[in-house]
Amino acid sequence: MEISSAYYNNICVTVFTAVVWFKSGDEVQHCSYVIASDGLTHDKTAVSAFNEALIEDLRSKGVLVNHIHFFIDGAASLFENKFTAQNLVHHQDEFGCSAGWSYFETGH
Repeated sequence: MEISSAYYNNICVTVFTAVVWFKSGDEVQHCSYVIASDGLTHDKTAVSAFNEALIEDLRSKGVLVNHIHFFIDGAASLFENKFTAQNLVHHQDEFGCSAGWSYFETGH
């Protein structure tokens, strides 16, 4: 009983991490992101919302975002599904930039 009450009485968040590399002139720069959300669903909608937040933040910093290439390690349920392919097809319309995805096995 104590274990289940400790689990269900805790406040939980979803944490989405990303590192973004971009070219500024001749220099390659990067920004690290940690997005915390009180939404606990880990689905295509959450991934789209996190990506939108990253793109908006980069643009607010004056970064020209014309193509994004995602490198994904693990989290197959979030990224390796039919909705990811649909996202790629409509990425230009939804976010104003093209996109590509590369998948890696977890831990590689």
